[in-house]
Amino acid sequence: MRSQASIQKVVDSIERAVQAGVIDDPRLQSDLAWLAARPDDQRLQASIDYRLAKAKWEADLTRGRLCRAPRRTQGDLIWGWGKGVAFRTPVNLLCRHILITGQSGSGKTNLIYWLLVQLVRLVPDLGVWVFETRRREFRRLGPLLQPAGVDVQVIRPEFYRAGVLAPPVGVDPRVWAPVSADSNTHALGLPPTARFALRRGIGDLYQRMNVFGGGRAPTLRELEEYIRSRGPDYCHPASRLAILEKLGSLLATSGACFESAEPCPVDRLARMVLVFELDSLPFAAQNLIILHLLLARFHGQVARNQINSSLSTLVVFDEASRFFSQRFEASFHEGLPPLSEAVTQIRTSGTGIVAGCQSTSDLSRTLVSGSAVKLLGVCGDFEDYQAMGRHMGMDAPERTYAQRMLRTGFMVIQVTDGPDREPCLIGTHCVPLPPAVTDDEVERSAVDWDRRSAEEAAVESRPQRVTASKIAIAAPRLDAESRRFLTAVYEHPQEPSTAYARLAGLSPSKAIRIRRSLVAAGLLREQRIDSGRRGGQQILLEIQPAGLTVLERGPGDET
Repeated sequence: MRSQASIQKVVDSIERAVQAGVIDDPRLQSDLAWLAARPDDQRLQASIDYRLAKAKWEADLTRGRLCRAPRRTQGDLIWGWGKGVAFRTPVNLLCRHILITGQSGSGKTNLIYWLLVQLVRLVPDLGVWVFETRRREFRRLGPLLQPAGVDVQVIRPEFYRAGVLAPPVGVDPRVWAPVSADSNTHALGLPPTARFALRRGIGDLYQRMNVFGGGRAPTLRELEEYIRSRGPDYCHPASRLAILEKLGSLLATSGACFESAEPCPVDRLARMVLVFELDSLPFAAQNLIILHLLLARFHGQVARNQINSSLSTLVVFDEASRFFSQRFEASFHEGLPPLSEAVTQIRTSGTGIVAGCQSTSDLSRTLVSGSAVKLLGVCGDFEDYQAMGRHMGMDAPERTYAQRMLRTGFMVIQVTDGPDREPCLIGTHCVPLPPAVTDDEVERSAVDWDRRSAEEAAVESRPQRVTASKIAIAAPRLDAESRRFLTAVYEHPQEPSTAYARLAGLSPSKAIRIRRSLVAAGLLREQRIDSGRRGGQQILLEIQPAGLTVLERGPGDET
């Protein structure tokens, strides 16, 4: 017969289970029934006591701040739901950068999909750059965003042309030359003394190719050939040797990516949704392309006085720890490397960064401290919970709870801006993924994008000349002065409109009248761009098919 003390143990266990609110747990019910049958089993009693203590701790924690209902309910962008309440923030908060930490399968990519599905509807003409270096997952964005009328282009290195030495539209070449030299120094892993040699070489080529007067910018191949041709006395011998070795290796392993004289204009790329699959390029080339795009976008906005603007471009890093690493920052001899420094420069400039990483063990503190929104998912290491939890303001019990209880589809979110900065547990939306996109579909998309971008970039790049014999268009009769003006436009494309008076041997006032008459006749088309300087817009002239027909027929053949 059972003793009164043994029976009391069973009663106490049941009462503690009721107080902890876990009496409906099937495993606990089974243990309690077993204990009722064998009240003197001390090991079973100790196991139940441990379970009850853990259940009470979890129940107390779920009543705390981590598992409370979200208090940020103002804004158009939904991150997830907690206690049936949506966690919302304003869209422009993304200009202050986002950091998502979690191992593979924790839901990082799914969360980015969910944010992009909302953003393309909330922000008209939003530009998105996704940089992938390994898995090629984001090519699914095409069919995913197609219902919203968004055209997603997947860019492969064999179709992309990066003019890293070309100043962005409106940016003074004197400003861009040192920026480009710093970018190449960091991306190629050159010693600090090589930076001054690069600045000198870029400046010399700018002078020789009349970049300051609107001429074409040099390519990396031309920079390498120029430094090689100057001999060992041009700069420090070790710096010269390092530049030639690194540039030669980069050009040899990157194909034609850095050898185009007519690069894709960054301002047009900033209005498109692009997925850059850079897995076939070496790390130096990947770093250089990303640096060029970020810095060109930022300096172009500075030149147009667009700082502190609303969200216009979102940059997504699939593997941020590959580019934002403490080891790289420690190896950089003078200050922060340009990519880490760009994070702080572009903050609140209309360009936001969404960085995903699997671990924070080697992650740059610049990226961590510069991110206004931090999310923690399922991690593979105890230290990741501890480190990221401390960055998010979680106390020790909350970090332990995250380590034990987080699972796929749930994340802890914390926003550093605003009055409520406490972390909150949310469940994210599961985006149904479309079928995988094949390489053949990507290749067709890339070819179409390459052709279309060349047509749209007629203002920034030198247009290809079309054979007029294939165009049968009726053309008006021209006098000798109008023909000289039209010939000057054909032979000297992409010059400012004011330069054609000198090239055609006309007075400025007569050149203006002839230009207007040719535009009205459909022989020329005016392209107006912001020069970034005083004096208003700059007018560039583009010859039309009818103008080509006139020039081919000769002076006596007009009808």
